[in-house]
Amino acid sequence: MAEQQQFFPEPDSAAKRRADWTGLGMLDREITLATRLDQYGARDIFAGITDRRRRKIRARVAIEQHGLANVMCEYDPKKKNFAEMFMEVYCEPLTQPNIQQPTAEGDA
Repeated sequence: MAEQQQFFPEPDSAAKRRADWTGLGMLDREITLATRLDQYGARDIFAGITDRRRRKIRARVAIEQHGLANVMCEYDPKKKNFAEMFMEVYCEPLTQPNIQQPTAEGDA
């Protein structure tokens, strides 16, 4: 009997790297950040109907309100702090000079 062809082969490393920057990879990183914030009492990053912009605002406010910017997140061997992890997830710095920071309640 002939060997059955595999329709969905395991992606190679280049494809895995590309997938890491797709929406799913970004969502995984957001979930990791939200999980770590939850461990420090900063909840509700993903509460209700939300989008990436709203979660970014909520994460920024949570990190700043709980004073976690320089706390080690320890989500991987790189030992990043929350400010560095925020930068990795949302591709912008945690603090933005000369921009009024929104509140978690007023993010709608």
